[in-house]
Amino acid sequence: MRSHLITRSSSLTAGDLAELLATLSHDIDTLVFASPNSTEGISGMLERFQEVDADGLVAVAQIHEAVKAVRDGVVERGLDRSTIVTVTEPEILTRAVLAAALEHADLTSEVDPAALVARRGGRIVAFED
Repeated sequence: MRSHLITRSSSLTAGDLAELLATLSHDIDTLVFASPNSTEGISGMLERFQEVDADGLVAVAQIHEAVKAVRDGVVERGLDRSTIVTVTEPEILTRAVLAAALEHADLTSEVDPAALVARRGGRIVAFED
């Protein structure tokens, strides 16, 4: 596995991602997306990514706040927090799967790379420290 770190401080469009992929060496098969302050722990995530059968691996954190379902402005019920996480960076993705997902994306729209892959049927696994 050969990976490439993509640090970002702002959002990316699908077009930005497509251009970026076109500039990378063809032997890079894994992409790591991280903001400048979220690069800690990448090596552990890369090790885990090699062990799982997945198209992506995202850092997650458990939610500790109360979470409610709301419909038409009315709180309906509380949600089980044990099944809800926030997704943070870093995100690790297989280059080929991201490239395939980008073929179906609106190149002008802002995208979350892992969410884009998931919407196209990719398997994204949660990584919790």
